Amino acid sequence: GFRLDQNCPNPFNAQTKIPFTLNKPGYTTLDVFNIKGQNIIRLVNEYLIQGEHYVLFDASNLPSSIYYYRLDSGGKTQIKKLLLQ
Repeated sequence: GFRLDQNCPNPFNAQTKIPFTLNKPGYTTLDVFNIKGQNIIRLVNEYLIQGEHYVLFDASNLPSSIYYYRLDSGGKTQIKKLLLQ
């Protein structure tokens, strides 16, 4: 089904992998937000096929903090938290 997995490693320093699974093909976005709710970066912005996917997030230019990432596809949304050290 539709699933946003925990990034790995977490906590991380500089780069992390964010895996997710789509239960059907569709336009998909994956955004990262700071703790104030401001959109920092859009990592995915495209039509994706059904199945397992992942994206590498390079946060080497961001300060250490808690961030949130949100997956939207096919009218479904999931959010997870990550920690940049």
